Amino acid sequence: NKVSDYILRDNATGQDGILQTDTADIYRNIDATLMGFELSGGIDLMEGLNLALNVAYTYGENDEDNRPLAQIAPLEVGAALEYSTADWMTGLRMRAAAKQNRADIGAVTSGQDIEKTGGYAVFDVYGKIWAFKPFDLALGVTNVLDKTYSNHLNRGSSFDNTVAKVNEPGRSFFLRVNADF
Repeated sequence: NKVSDYILRDNATGQDGILQTDTADIYRNIDATLMGFELSGGIDLMEGLNLALNVAYTYGENDEDNRPLAQIAPLEVGAALEYSTADWMTGLRMRAAAKQNRADIGAVTSGQDIEKTGGYAVFDVYGKIWAFKPFDLALGVTNVLDKTYSNHLNRGSSFDNTVAKVNEPGRSFFLRVNADF
């Protein structure tokens, strides 16, 4: 997609039409290129055993300044293997992302990307029991190997314009009860 009026959050550095050069937080319209793809699918390997896969990638370029658009996720991959019966289900999920080397960092920058982000792969184990009608019970462990990682995308605080890299949660356990009436 060629976007002629992409609204870019940027730092004021004396760009065309911007009088300030004090790196104040500004918004300006630029020409940009965005492209990407997303694929997902699944297959039944045998009775009750299912494999699902999804892949997503986005490319973003600030055509006016010849630099990457900030806050564009790298290649992301997810896969899940689930086994289910009439009464219960169990699964193993992998969530992964490649390194993001196309970050908007350097001497002239929007200030939205702090640094290039390393790749990661984390694994989750989960299950669900339907045998207690009208209740079902879900339980699991996310980030089983307690890997330290961060997503490339981050969100600044509404009260502070400082952008910070935040690590995602480590190993977490969950137990959830749902009721259908």
